[in-house]
Amino acid sequence: MTLVVVSTRSGIGISWDSTDYMAVGRNMASGIGVIDVVGLPMTVRPPGISSLICLGDWLGLIPSTTFVLINTISAGVSTFFAMLILKKANVRTSIVISTLLIIAFSPSLLNLYSMAWSEPVFIALVVATLWIALSPRTMPLHLLLGTLFASMFFIRYVGPFYSFPIALIAIFAQSRQSGFIKSVFRIGSIYFVSLVPQYLWLLRNKSIDGTLTGAREGAGGTYLQPIKTMTGTFGSWIVGHDPLDGNGGIYLNWNDYSAIMKITGCIFVVLLVLLIVYLVKSINQHEASAVVLCLFFVSIFYISFSVIRFVHVEIGPLDNRMMSGVYIPLILIFGIGLDIILKNVFSKNFALLIFICLLAVVGFQSILSAVDYGSSGRYWGSINHQEQPLHQFVKSLDTKSQFMSNEPQMLFSVIEQSPIFNQYMNSQKFPRPCTDRYMVWYAVSFLPDAKPIGGEVVYSDALGEVIKLADCSISTSTFWP
Repeated sequence: MTLVVVSTRSGIGISWDSTDYMAVGRNMASGIGVIDVVGLPMTVRPPGISSLICLGDWLGLIPSTTFVLINTISAGVSTFFAMLILKKANVRTSIVISTLLIIAFSPSLLNLYSMAWSEPVFIALVVATLWIALSPRTMPLHLLLGTLFASMFFIRYVGPFYSFPIALIAIFAQSRQSGFIKSVFRIGSIYFVSLVPQYLWLLRNKSIDGTLTGAREGAGGTYLQPIKTMTGTFGSWIVGHDPLDGNGGIYLNWNDYSAIMKITGCIFVVLLVLLIVYLVKSINQHEASAVVLCLFFVSIFYISFSVIRFVHVEIGPLDNRMMSGVYIPLILIFGIGLDIILKNVFSKNFALLIFICLLAVVGFQSILSAVDYGSSGRYWGSINHQEQPLHQFVKSLDTKSQFMSNEPQMLFSVIEQSPIFNQYMNSQKFPRPCTDRYMVWYAVSFLPDAKPIGGEVVYSDALGEVIKLADCSISTSTFWP
């Protein structure tokens, strides 16, 4: 949690999807509804994180501050429940501490915790839900489990592909106390009830744009491509550094990973397979083996889904963000597995040496990253981006103005108000009273066409220009004849 605070002391990192979470949250708080940056109903992302931003807004917090708060709490919650899972497996204290240090000092997790993304909260939900599922439960915990199942969906649409295998684990764990039939009925009922709000939200999306989770398109090709990317991601976890400095985007592939990432990733996969095979054979000898296999079942279920999704549904490479939900379960698998396997002094000392080397690498990298992130900020949340002269000029304008831009998400990261129409929405009516109207036109843009004609350029530099499009009493379409 301290590392998260240090890494965000200059502000939370902001990217394209961050702005939608923030905009939807602020629009919810103002009573407009689940409306994104450009003023359209949000379907491509669920409203869970935005609901937290909305709550923060009601409490007087700006979205950036709310994100720092929830990310810091999420880091603590994730590590705490990881500890409880290790304790449940009766792991020795030395292994517990070693495993938790790897989690706490993980550069890959810090990369997520320092950004305004949904992953930190989702990771916390996954680990907490896993612990509850693995434990004997009273009815209040049963109900909490159902709430968490639904919450996972509303934080990330992939939630059901975690909650379903976790529900099966919950049945298995509870059957020892209540019997199999009663356990199936209880957990099954709670699980299917949790699907009701999820189903209603998907129907809402369908009625808006004809899709269940927004427009998406698969990458095609073979399953080998995402599997190779996943292996490289495992290697990046060990190295403690993302390929291409985290700028791979949706087209990240195997060739973008360094040689050391590829090699360590392959070693990671081989060791994982060997460990699972060993624990399957020894499941009757070690009760902790059942915990490991449950963690592996959740991980392999989600990984299999992600591979299929990449090819057929969405171009989303199995990078650090996509694989973040299985990071802690996989680390716990190795921690518990080592505790089971290590039987003599030599093996324990050798494992301790490996641990010290690994912790030195990732720990040092994480501390350096936290200091670096905190000193300058990240992406659109960086000091450099926020203090660009063009952005400083925009911030000096009347906040009651209507703002338009060919990069509305980028502009929102600076002024944090919406809707910000793009140039193709010039015929739409602005939904609230305004004074003047401005177009912030960026020189480099994914939407380079349809620049307005006839406006007054009131500021210009290499980044772009600010064009005044008269006041709000004049029709916007006047400038797009």
